[in-house]
Amino acid sequence: MNSYDKFRNHTSLNRPLRVAIYARFSTDKQHQQSIIDQNDICSDFAQSEGWEIVKFYHDEAICGSLLQLRTGIQHLLRDAMMGAFDIVLTEATDRLSRNQEYRVHIFNTLKYNRVRIQTLSEGMISEIHIRLIGTTNAKTNTQMGEKIFQGMRERVKIARWAGGPPPYGYKLARRSATTDLNNDNKGRLVIVPAAAKIVERIYKEYAAGHSPISIARRLNAEGIPSPSGKQWCDSTIRGHAKNSTGILNNECYNGLYIWNKHDFARNPYTDRRNRRINPRELWHMAAVPAWKIIDDDLYRAVRLRQAQVTQNNTKSIKKTQNSHEQMRLNASPRPHKLLLGLIRCGCCEGLYTPRSKKLFSCSSHERKGSCRNSRTVSGPMIEKHIYNSFKDMLNDKNALDAMFDAFEKEFRNLMDTDTSDGQHTRKLLEKVTREINAMVDEIKNGLCSDSLTAELVKQEQVKKDLEYQLETGLEVCSPHRDDILTHYQNAVADLFTFLKARSETHAASQLIRPLIDKVTVVPGLKRGEIELLFAGSITALPPFGTWQKFGGTGRKQI
Repeated sequence: MNSYDKFRNHTSLNRPLRVAIYARFSTDKQHQQSIIDQNDICSDFAQSEGWEIVKFYHDEAICGSLLQLRTGIQHLLRDAMMGAFDIVLTEATDRLSRNQEYRVHIFNTLKYNRVRIQTLSEGMISEIHIRLIGTTNAKTNTQMGEKIFQGMRERVKIARWAGGPPPYGYKLARRSATTDLNNDNKGRLVIVPAAAKIVERIYKEYAAGHSPISIARRLNAEGIPSPSGKQWCDSTIRGHAKNSTGILNNECYNGLYIWNKHDFARNPYTDRRNRRINPRELWHMAAVPAWKIIDDDLYRAVRLRQAQVTQNNTKSIKKTQNSHEQMRLNASPRPHKLLLGLIRCGCCEGLYTPRSKKLFSCSSHERKGSCRNSRTVSGPMIEKHIYNSFKDMLNDKNALDAMFDAFEKEFRNLMDTDTSDGQHTRKLLEKVTREINAMVDEIKNGLCSDSLTAELVKQEQVKKDLEYQLETGLEVCSPHRDDILTHYQNAVADLFTFLKARSETHAASQLIRPLIDKVTVVPGLKRGEIELLFAGSITALPPFGTWQKFGGTGRKQI
């Protein structure tokens, strides 16, 4: 009796084993045909074993160590939890992941859901395979990385571009049949005259006293595309001096190539790749006069102005810090903006971002100059309007009837589309679990409070109820109208408490964000006049009456 016969007997299967086929290729330099080839050879193997192929999963041009970005493997793990198949078939274990930690996670997740892994190269995978193959692949990746690093370092020594897209103003030289024999043009950069003039213009205007924002606005007004082909932004010009990003901080424009100044490491807590500055002794520098676009005098003038700006900003920051140190209240954690990411410009559909402590403005207008909407809006004013609108709605019988009808209609639609295995309940459980994890993170960050703790206890009870429902298969009954009304009355009361205290931002955002999809700021015909349009998930909020600024300070509702 082979291992799959044991597996069949253990799970009491009286049907063919259901198999899911997974395929992946790593980089965009590989062809999509690789996916087709992997699927074909896996399909032939599954048919020879008499297995039933239920679904194909794949990820294209994504590194095997980036698990969170691979939608194919995420869908596979989700369907495994639903019991959609019994076996995962793939070409080799490195198709699942090259990262040892992620490979163990995938194996344990599938094992917990009674799903086995079969590969064409290694056969049926056990925990021993995962450990041994993971160690071998890790060693291979390390050796490959060292060889690539050595090859890039040798190219820097002969003043060749090590890899990646070249900076704005340059392009890789074309390789011909003659030069390719000796690799003469491999990695050689040539100057693009049109883009070089833009770089020189940026340096001259900045040295003359213009700010990166004003430079970006003029370039956008003239229709000159940015390095990405879109509109210019001040951060594209300013960049970060310490990280050598941005047009003004690129040493290549002065004929100096600095390589290995940074490295990227994956943060184990956030799973994000972070840029880190290497010690100076690890840098590799090469003088390349052929790359020089900016002469030495202009380059020094820009560096001098950058130092002056940094010095002035440092004095202002130090003065503010000294003032804050005298107030103990400033040592407490700052609440985040409740409406951040929800306010949109009615002209360009761009985001409204914080301009000051209370005001929001169109980011495309402020940073790019590509939008004419100069109107600002007060965050606390919008929050107060949201509270008043929901409070009035709960006192309006017609509005309540419309809300109840919409809720019951949506509830019936969800129940009708729910599958017999509790797919909707599982989604609700995943959502509640995410909310619990977010509240736990807030508590870890020191934002613990009685109301947040009470909300956490309530969500934990909801999670237990959903888990019990999945285990027992009980149906969910539609909530009574009185229960719905009580729920929203409590929510509005809690919202008023949070807005009044201006604290416990996470709990307040949990109330506002499910109710508000988007707030659109539409400029009026008169100077300073705006209109706010709300889009809500249950019932649309009434538009906020237009108001007008007077003298740049006061506001009057009209």
